Amino acid sequence: MPIDKKLINEFCDKFRAIAEKYHIDNDFGFITPIDNGKRCIFEYDFFYDYNDPDEIQRIRQVGMEANMLIDEYSVKTGVVKGHPYVLYQGFCRKENLLYS
Repeated sequence: MPIDKKLINEFCDKFRAIAEKYHIDNDFGFITPIDNGKRCIFEYDFFYDYNDPDEIQRIRQVGMEANMLIDEYSVKTGVVKGHPYVLYQGFCRKENLLYS
C-alpha cells in the first residue's frame, strides 16, 4: 500500500474492529518501506491460542473478513494489494534489520 498515514490508520481501525467483533487480540505490527518510500508492506497482527478450537474458528473468521477488506480496497483504490499478490515478487528483508 502507499505510505499514507490516513490509509494506514484506516486499515488499523478496520482490522481492530474485525478482531474485536470476534474477541481476538490484535495490534499493529509494522510497515516496511519499499519503492523508495512510496509504498510499504503493512503488517497487522492477530493473536490466538492455537490449542483452543473455539479461538481457531474465530481467527478463521477474522482472516476471511480481513482478506475481504484487503480485496475490497484493492478494487476500490487500485494501489492496495494483498499478500498473495506480492509474495515472491522481489520483496525481501534481512532479518538482522528487525533485531538490530
